[in-house]
Amino acid sequence: MTLNNGAFNGNNNKNNNYNLLPILEYGDERKMTYDILIEQLYDAYYSCRRNKGRKPSAVQFGWNYERELEELARCLLDGTYTPTTSIVFGVTRPKDREVFAANFRDRVVHHLLIDKFMCFLESEMIDDSYNCRKGKGVFYGVERLAEEIRRISHNYTRPTYVLSGDVEGFFMSIDKARLWQMVERAIRDNCKDDDLEWWLRLFQLVLLHRPEQDCIIRGDKAVLDRLPKNKSLLKGDGRNGLPIGNLPSQICGNFYRTPFDRMMKDALGDEGFYCVFVDDFRAVSTDKRLLERLAVKARSYLWQYLGLRMHKHKFSITEVKKGVSFIGAVIKPWGIYASNRIVNNAFEVAQIEHVDNMERHVQRLNSYMGFLGHRLTYAIRRNMYDAIPADIKKRIVCINMKKFVLRRQQACSSSERRMAC
Repeated sequence: MTLNNGAFNGNNNKNNNYNLLPILEYGDERKMTYDILIEQLYDAYYSCRRNKGRKPSAVQFGWNYERELEELARCLLDGTYTPTTSIVFGVTRPKDREVFAANFRDRVVHHLLIDKFMCFLESEMIDDSYNCRKGKGVFYGVERLAEEIRRISHNYTRPTYVLSGDVEGFFMSIDKARLWQMVERAIRDNCKDDDLEWWLRLFQLVLLHRPEQDCIIRGDKAVLDRLPKNKSLLKGDGRNGLPIGNLPSQICGNFYRTPFDRMMKDALGDEGFYCVFVDDFRAVSTDKRLLERLAVKARSYLWQYLGLRMHKHKFSITEVKKGVSFIGAVIKPWGIYASNRIVNNAFEVAQIEHVDNMERHVQRLNSYMGFLGHRLTYAIRRNMYDAIPADIKKRIVCINMKKFVLRRQQACSSSERRMAC
């Protein structure tokens, strides 16, 4: 990483495709002050701590967070800030993936940037893009799709069809140079702050950072080893791919896909409906031939303009009355149910017999219980409880088929105890 006159510059090689911003010369006015920055850093810290406060790096940072934030502000202002070592690990559910976890200090910077620019990026997105957006999310997205299916099908009284599609290797296929050009253009068009150049350099540094060059591998390395090249930053060339797990990756991934989303939405018009969650999209219409033409156009558009491919095995056009799967749910004419994959995963966790960390095990159980609780699943949750081995069941309490607590931590009312399973 090269630093020049206190400005960020991720790469000074002139023979590259990143089109980095020019380096500031002496005397250029950045107009970012310590007092302004430290206040924004405190807001970013509190926002970041809200969901990651119990992580080891968050606890360590929090011991002297005033001093840490002051030091971070100085590094950002004098241009010496660089992202630190990340942790990378593999996950197997819902499928094999490579996840990068940034250090808490870097996560604060991520929140600082997104707090600053989210409104500008979000203004470009369609309303029915649900990932990592305030007031939206998984449950909102499913309810919204169910509502639009009822509207378009006149409550399932006329033939209506849904185009289901998925972008293959979405995050790992994103062209970082193209993404940065899109992000910079959108921000410059909408933000006219005096310190904009300083902010853009910091955003560029974070977005083009390659965490795979400085990371620690945790967990089962075999999961990472069996990932194909197009599913892993560790096996890539650095030109394509965003680290799954970082907030800017999620937001900028949404933004990168926006031209495609707008094309799909415009093609369907008011008589149809389009929605998307990360790489998973649905298009609803009464015109089956329109959806067939749109599927061809979608494949061409994704590859030609964004360098992305539609997954050939996760594509279909079906009648909505047969059920529409979306984000772990299945929408049917008479209700919304949990998908078989979610239910099977929940039972696998419930049936674990040997548990080393009981507190962590209860958290896993509750994550499924909470998700299932939003669907028509009382009988499933009851069966899930029954599937828990007797030795484990002695150490936990199930309250109203909604959550589990450890017996030593149980702090519910007498009425709750009477209703506990």
